Amino acid sequence: MREGGIWCLALPKTKRGQTPRDPPKRQQNLHHAYYGGGDLKELILTMPGPRFLHCLPEQQERVRLAIDAAKAKLTPELCGLPGLDDLRRSMLASLNGFRTLIIRCSDCEDLPADGYTLERGKGMITLCQSLLAGPQERVNAVLFHELVHTCGGNELDGEGLECHCFNGEAATLPGGSDYRLFRSLPVRNGYHVGNHLIWNPVTGHVFVRAPGTEPGAALNVRFLLRRRL
Repeated sequence: MREGGIWCLALPKTKRGQTPRDPPKRQQNLHHAYYGGGDLKELILTMPGPRFLHCLPEQQERVRLAIDAAKAKLTPELCGLPGLDDLRRSMLASLNGFRTLIIRCSDCEDLPADGYTLERGKGMITLCQSLLAGPQERVNAVLFHELVHTCGGNELDGEGLECHCFNGEAATLPGGSDYRLFRSLPVRNGYHVGNHLIWNPVTGHVFVRAPGTEPGAALNVRFLLRRRL
């Protein structure tokens, strides 16, 4: 809410005698506090953050470490890539509690994978127990990838940003089913066009999608399909 040029934010309510620096451990009620400067989209606060579903305490801790890793990748730019400010702000909003984000832990018998987001643009990520029992670096990469999906990104966006941001940090290259999704995207000027990235199937280069679907900043990845699908 904005009143008279001042942003009105919902912040955790404190008990009498407490300051914002000394919040209660359990905060359920909210009240309005005022912030008088800058763009609300650039305001990053330590909010309650994502909610957990069917996650053990040790699994929640692994996810919190992955959240910290994601925040580090998103500041000041999304992995050093200009032109992705809207996506970056949406991802930070999810991580900081301004957008709904639910982390569900599962045995993934219904869909074997490291993790998945069934509805793109919706606020639920499923992370598999096998993933959460493995290396922390892989948890970081998968959470970041799926977070792109919850903010509206498609598979090209998720794979491209995972591989660029976590190159050398447990990112995995796309598989055959991913390339089928890439090739199903609209083609403009020789590029397959995602919501945030574009891909040249001949050279394998991936770029930020600039206005008019022109290639923007280049990602440090090449997606080359070596065999026919």
